[in-house]
Amino acid sequence: MSLLRELAIAIPIFIVALIIASQLVVVPTSSMTPTIKVGDMVLVEKNNVLGMINEVNPETIKVGDVIVYEKNSSGVSENIIHRVVAINESGGQKYYVLKGDNNSVVDPALVPTNAVIGKAVYWSGKPVTIPGVGNLFLWVKNVT
Repeated sequence: MSLLRELAIAIPIFIVALIIASQLVVVPTSSMTPTIKVGDMVLVEKNNVLGMINEVNPETIKVGDVIVYEKNSSGVSENIIHRVVAINESGGQKYYVLKGDNNSVVDPALVPTNAVIGKAVYWSGKPVTIPGVGNLFLWVKNVT
């Protein structure tokens, strides 16, 4: 088999595996600027893959990691992507103190491990992003 043919087979398999084990999260605010900008899509390792595999072990999340967690307020659920600035334990439960890189203060609530959806995938010490692609999703969300 030629190298080109092998790549033609391997690349789609790699992309499908990456999609199954990961997800893309659109960043709707400037809270993570300059690291991640509004409209960027961030590649995130899922905490729960197909309800069977837990990719992200809370023990592997450390200060400095960018994570995505589910925030519920007033019955509305939203995903927040912020950086871990501290890790606290209380009553045998681990909690993350989070802060957007562009925010002057930490998030008001501690985030328990069970609220974590995933952790940003890193390449060369930076979260993997697709710049600006999420702007279309943000536009559609605001239109509907």
